[in-house]
Amino acid sequence: MRRTSLLIVVIVLIGVAGTAAPESPEQDLDELARQLNNPVGSTWNLVYQNNSTWNTGSDPALNGGYDFVNTFNFQPVLPIPVGKNLNLINRPVLPLVAQPSSRGSSDYVFGLGDLVWASWLGPRDSGGLLWSVGFTSTFPTATKNILDYNDWTVGPSFVLFYMGNPLMGGVIYQHWFTYAGDKPEKTNFMNLQYLLILMLENQWQLQMTPNITLNLNDLDSFTFPIGLGATKIVRIGQSRWSFAAELQYYIIKPDVYGPEWNLRILVKQILNSPFL
Repeated sequence: MRRTSLLIVVIVLIGVAGTAAPESPEQDLDELARQLNNPVGSTWNLVYQNNSTWNTGSDPALNGGYDFVNTFNFQPVLPIPVGKNLNLINRPVLPLVAQPSSRGSSDYVFGLGDLVWASWLGPRDSGGLLWSVGFTSTFPTATKNILDYNDWTVGPSFVLFYMGNPLMGGVIYQHWFTYAGDKPEKTNFMNLQYLLILMLENQWQLQMTPNITLNLNDLDSFTFPIGLGATKIVRIGQSRWSFAAELQYYIIKPDVYGPEWNLRILVKQILNSPFL
């Protein structure tokens, strides 16, 4: 029942986003490409992100090879204006996961993972140094036990971002602690995404947007990737879309088992905010 209720909430949000205001007159795509990089901006968008990850390590079950894990994330970005100068950014992330049933196995498990929700509140500016603070939380919505952490978590989150031209960058920090659930080991986990972006001509950009992770219950779990990718904004009919691809390599990863390569494909459908 609880998982069904949470999924209904996500479906309602998708419906709200899908019925956003009609397209406005032609917007300068160069400026739109710049504003889309602002993680706490006012632009509504539906993000479809696919991560293909190759895990490796000294675990004998791998026999010197790789485990392939694919995670498809649907993550609407829904900014809501608060007063004259603030934005409340809501970003639910619903993952669809395919992974081996155990390390080194050729049998795969496929299903929904746990829902992650982040909300940030901060000034609604379009340039310079931007910041927002808020919380992040996870809910056990997974459809398979192997994909479910059996954990309800919450913790602090913040965004720092510099909107320069042509260079911009910043960080998105999230930290989760257990407050309910039957998981024997309580969650104490952090995720830091760093963003480095170079704007180019004709709505192209180069970027590095990997996620650093650490389970503080196991310091050997630390991962640090680097990456390089490209993004392009295009207009298809009356709709505006962003397409990106980025290859990431983990220069630091667990010795026994962890990610070595990740290929991130990202598509954004850009919507008009119904509040603006």
